[in-house]
Amino acid sequence: MISFTTLIGALCTAGKVDEAFGVLDKMVKKGSSPNLYTYNSLIIGLLKTNRLEEAHKILQVMHTHECKPTSFTYNIFMDYYVKQGEFNEAYQVFLQMKWKDIAPDVVSFNLCIDCLGRAGKVREAKDLFEEMRQVGLYTDTITYNMMIRCYGQEGKIELCPGWNCAPVGTLPRLELYPFNITNVEVSLEPPS
Repeated sequence: MISFTTLIGALCTAGKVDEAFGVLDKMVKKGSSPNLYTYNSLIIGLLKTNRLEEAHKILQVMHTHECKPTSFTYNIFMDYYVKQGEFNEAYQVFLQMKWKDIAPDVVSFNLCIDCLGRAGKVREAKDLFEEMRQVGLYTDTITYNMMIRCYGQEGKIELCPGWNCAPVGTLPRLELYPFNITNVEVSLEPPS
C-alpha cells in the first residue's frame, strides 16, 4: 500500500490527477484501502488543477469511510481558498472543521487570521488570535505577521496584540507589509 500511496502522491504533485485515480483503482482492486495520506494527496492534486467539486467529494468520502480528515486536510482547502482570494469560503471551512470536532492547529488559525485580515475584519482576527491562545496553541512568527498586517492595513499598528511584547525570537518580517512601518520601534525584550 505504501508504494501505491507514494505513487499517488507523486502523480498528484505533478498535476497528473487522472493517472493518480487510475493507480487508486488498482490499489483498491488489489485489496488495499486508501489512507489519510492518499486522500490528502488526491485533494491537493484536485485543488492544484482547480477541481474543487471533486476535492469536496473526496472530503465527503473520508467522513464516510472511517478515514477521518484532520486539520491538515481542512488546511488544504483553507489554503486553496485564501490563494483564490475567497476569504469568506476559507473562514467557512475553518468553522466547518470546528463543527465536525476537528481541532484547528496553528496553521488553521494562521490561515483564518490571514483571511479575516485580508477581508478587513480586524476585530474577528483579534478574537481568533485570542481564541488561539486560550486553547493553548503557540502563536508563532507567522501569527504575529498576520496580526501586524491586519492592524497595519487599518493604520493602527500600535493596537496590535503583542506588537511590543512578542516572544523573543518572534520578530515581524517587515518586508511583508505594503505600508510603511519603518519608524516604529520594536521591543526585543520578553514581556514582564
